[in-house]
Amino acid sequence: MAVRPVVSSQGRGAAREHAGSRRRASAAGGRIAAVRPSGGRSLLWADSFLYAGTSVLLLSLADLIPGYWYLSFVALIPFLYKVTRASDAEAVRLGFLFGLALFGVRIADSLASSLWSAASVFLLGIGIFAGFGWTVARARYWSIPKLVEV
Repeated sequence: MAVRPVVSSQGRGAAREHAGSRRRASAAGGRIAAVRPSGGRSLLWADSFLYAGTSVLLLSLADLIPGYWYLSFVALIPFLYKVTRASDAEAVRLGFLFGLALFGVRIADSLASSLWSAASVFLLGIGIFAGFGWTVARARYWSIPKLVEV
């Protein structure tokens, strides 16, 4: 049994009808593809934090435990992999989360001694990595040669 997609111009009645056909198709053993979960926005942030957080975790392990120094060579691979394939908004989000996690870990001990300098380093670091993510995402568009019609 085929399930037809719901077009936004069909109104709410079509969405209810579509949900009913979804139940019938799954009860009949049919497959349903491309069903988006209701929290699509939070999944984007979770996916971005997974890549950025993995890189920060590996960098922190390499910094804290001298025996794992070799992790610093591979620590940025998940972050760079995701940021080179991301859209502009997702790349900024990746850079923001990477800077937030990295500088949150790095300056946690200095918050009590000098709040203003720690906060400025924290905000500057987040801005640098968000700008880095945006620049990498835009570099793909800038490097594509434009065809000029004569």
